[in-house]
Amino acid sequence: VLKLYNFCAIDYEECSIFNAIATVIEVVFGWIQTFWNAWGNEILTWFKVLWDAMGGILNGFLEVISGVANFIKSVFAGDWKGAWDGIKQIFIGIWNAIVSFVTAVWETIKLIFTLVLFAIKSVWKNIWNGIKTFFLNILDGIESKTGISMDGIKTIFTNILENIKVIF
Repeated sequence: VLKLYNFCAIDYEECSIFNAIATVIEVVFGWIQTFWNAWGNEILTWFKVLWDAMGGILNGFLEVISGVANFIKSVFAGDWKGAWDGIKQIFIGIWNAIVSFVTAVWETIKLIFTLVLFAIKSVWKNIWNGIKTFFLNILDGIESKTGISMDGIKTIFTNILENIKVIF
């Protein structure tokens, strides 16, 4: 740190470049931290599903290989029940691999929809806050120019409606 301080004291231009780079890095890591705080659990859950799916696919593949080996061994030994068990083992392995793959795809689709819905919700919230702020600024402007507060405007409209009710 002392050398960096001495370096900055000697060459101010290079020190400002270093400070600018440090600021950019700090901002980027802040964004990453904010993103991770918002989505870290979902991402970890997805990686667990992906890891489990890869394990299921690998286990299914190994089950198929084992079934093929059992089938061949049983056929050469004349063990037809063993050959049938080998065929069943092959199809069980294929089925388990397919289920693991489909589960991973489904969980990925769910995560994508969750992210998209969150983005839409965030955009809508920002738009709605902008609209709300716009109209509140108009009302504040009316209040500051006329001296009539929102409660006063409400009272005026309530009185007008009450008078209309009385007439009709």
